[in-house]
Amino acid sequence: MASSQSIKPRKLTESGLARELGGVSRQAVHELVKRGILSKDKDGLIDVEMAKIALLNRVRPSGKTTTSLTEAAATEAATPTTPAEPDENAEITSYHIAKTLREAAEAQIARLKLAEMRGELIRVDAVKTALAHAYSATRDALLQIPARLAPLLAADAEPASVQNSLYSEIHQALQHLAGASERIGQTDATA
Repeated sequence: MASSQSIKPRKLTESGLARELGGVSRQAVHELVKRGILSKDKDGLIDVEMAKIALLNRVRPSGKTTTSLTEAAATEAATPTTPAEPDENAEITSYHIAKTLREAAEAQIARLKLAEMRGELIRVDAVKTALAHAYSATRDALLQIPARLAPLLAADAEPASVQNSLYSEIHQALQHLAGASERIGQTDATA
């Protein structure tokens, strides 16, 4: 048999409800009562669970009150509790929390897409591909130096001329690698 404490709904004053919600002022709760979103009983107290449901149903998802409710619900969900009997109100609350979280995730995705379109973000796979091409081209250019310069260097007896030829070829191969950062942005824009 359930105790009378679990059957009796928990009721609080406006300021108590504001503290319970966390991050919501007493004035905001008073304004919600005044607008008819929250209702007081004959003793001037507000049923906490009914208030949470009313707030999730009738307050805009981006508002401070909804954010506080979502954070409070996430904290409660993270806290291990003993399994209780299924509650119809819990299903409603979890649906609205899930809906709010989904809308927040969609907004974050939209912000990321906008930043990508503005050129503030680039895709990691595009960077990896561009760098792989730059490294491969640099490696190939460096490996071709001995085959290209061997006949020229064998005929040249002057050390300064040999050094200049080697320096020029290595510098040219590494110059391609140095320009990779500009090509990364171009590769992403054309993809």
